[in-house]
Amino acid sequence: MKKGENRTTRIQKWKTFLLPEELKEEPITCSLDMPNQRVIKTDSERTRNKLLTKSEKGILELLLTYYCKKEEIYYKQGLNEVLAPFMIFMRDGLSLFKVYIYFKNFVKNYLPFMFIDKEFKALQAQFLLFRLLIRYYDPEVSIFLAAHNIEPELYCVPWFLTLLASKIQDLEIIYNLWDNYMDENDKLFIMFISSAFLLKNRMKILRSDPSCIAQTISELTISTNEELYDILRRAGELKRNLPYSLYINLYFTEPYNGLTLDEVISKFDSQSCLTVQPREIIQRCFPVLKTCASCSNNKGNCLWCSMSSNPVPLIVIDCRTEVEREAGMIPNTLPLDLKAYQDIDTLVSIPDQYKELKETFHITLLGSRGFRCSKTDEPETDVVQNMVGELLKAFFKKSFPFVSTVEGGFYACHEMAYNAKLEFDGHNAEDCMVCNPDGPRVSYVLKRRLNSLRRSFIGKVKSALSYAGSAFRAINFNQDELPETTISTHNSTAYRSNLIYKKILDAWKKDNSVSFYYGKKFDRELSSIYPEDYIIIVTPTQVILSTPFDDKPDAGDDTPVSIWIEGAKIKDLLKITSKRSSQSTLTFYFKNTCEFVFSYTLRSPQEAKNCISQVGSYFNILRPQGNPNIR
Repeated sequence: MKKGENRTTRIQKWKTFLLPEELKEEPITCSLDMPNQRVIKTDSERTRNKLLTKSEKGILELLLTYYCKKEEIYYKQGLNEVLAPFMIFMRDGLSLFKVYIYFKNFVKNYLPFMFIDKEFKALQAQFLLFRLLIRYYDPEVSIFLAAHNIEPELYCVPWFLTLLASKIQDLEIIYNLWDNYMDENDKLFIMFISSAFLLKNRMKILRSDPSCIAQTISELTISTNEELYDILRRAGELKRNLPYSLYINLYFTEPYNGLTLDEVISKFDSQSCLTVQPREIIQRCFPVLKTCASCSNNKGNCLWCSMSSNPVPLIVIDCRTEVEREAGMIPNTLPLDLKAYQDIDTLVSIPDQYKELKETFHITLLGSRGFRCSKTDEPETDVVQNMVGELLKAFFKKSFPFVSTVEGGFYACHEMAYNAKLEFDGHNAEDCMVCNPDGPRVSYVLKRRLNSLRRSFIGKVKSALSYAGSAFRAINFNQDELPETTISTHNSTAYRSNLIYKKILDAWKKDNSVSFYYGKKFDRELSSIYPEDYIIIVTPTQVILSTPFDDKPDAGDDTPVSIWIEGAKIKDLLKITSKRSSQSTLTFYFKNTCEFVFSYTLRSPQEAKNCISQVGSYFNILRPQGNPNIR
């Protein structure tokens, strides 16, 4: 298809979005006498020099002036970049009037209040939201930029004002981008596209000289359709990979509504992270609940209920004090190790307890009330507020993505559960600080010994991980079907929720056919070794990766000693390879899909050789006739 024909097709498609009904043609004339006309003229003359002719630049100046007068706004730079792609439609027969209508409705529908707002408050709101999104998706990049005082204002202005048109030279790529943007029909989608654009270039940014970071980001471009489609794919994943209440909360915050912009800016500026709504916490923690906690509609009629059918894997950590938790806990939440209230080393090590879930599970911190972002270094008098704040920092410093807090905290969840007639675990209204505000005070916990939780910590971990694992499987598999193997990639770990118990481990230790190899996971794409320690277990039928064992001799048979991370059947093995540069690094390939690959770095080349030999022996016993030999 020729470019001209392609644009003709696009003109007709965009008509649905930008010209839904035929309008009577009107002449486009006006005097060129805006107060800042010289700026309009200069911008028009420098716009798309290799694309627009001199006469077309004159028309560009006319349309920009006409638009500003009609809309009664002051011209702002960026409008010229948005208008230029529509100007080319005149070469394919679109009238000047319709070019103007297309442009006007595009700005109205997809850049609301970006140019009408004299103080650029809508843009300020977008900067704050973008900062929160980057912190959520990639705290390493967020911390790096913040450490060098690189705020979104320094590089995001042309992204948001022109929908990335100013970062793209090829007009066809702009058209393809805007095609997708209009198809998505989501006023927040530019935030996810911009996040994907930045994070796609994360390594280039992190390796920049500190004095050139802003310049490096400002020089980023999209030069091919392949790059564009990769960014759009990433943007879609970022949008889908949010707790549904978080997305709904952002969508209805109305950052583009000029009447509430001051309120929106104040809200985003006061947040240290994105927040999950208590409604989602109640829906997720009470899986028997068929509809949302404040809705009696059938699923599909309520936005909350319809979106809750496809949840991301979510873990809720209850950060309240012992006194509060003893008066009741939300089911399927994880209790924070109370030693964190006494020992700073325990506090900063809390993220290590969840390192196997990093980049797969979303983690939200539940305080007594909603977390408030302090603008000073002075600690809060509220011990739970302090704890949530310090935990956020600990998770961010260890580069955990997908960390949030619960908006309104336990108090808001309690109110919603009460209205829905739902019972918390061990709820005692007399001691509950929500039911009985004059009861025991939080500060009382500082005078008590922190060693008498009603339920053991490991028991709660087992219950919550099992529930969270079910939530994860609901996304990828049928609810009643658990796959026998799981797959690990450099971005995520498909987590098998069952734990390895002491009786299983003891049986393996007594079995001479089972071997244990100590090692670390290897990222083949990045050629890097993960820092966490793992154990590769080789049985006569399986290869299993687990966390290190914690098997006390006097522990009961039902005590969890490790977590099963991933595994595969040896009979499905295709081959094992080792790196030339590092013979300790093994990669296992299994049939059914090219993604079915495990890579581990063992402690020594000899251990790797022993592992290959053992797995190969078991494979030769198990393999059906006709299978190729392992190599």
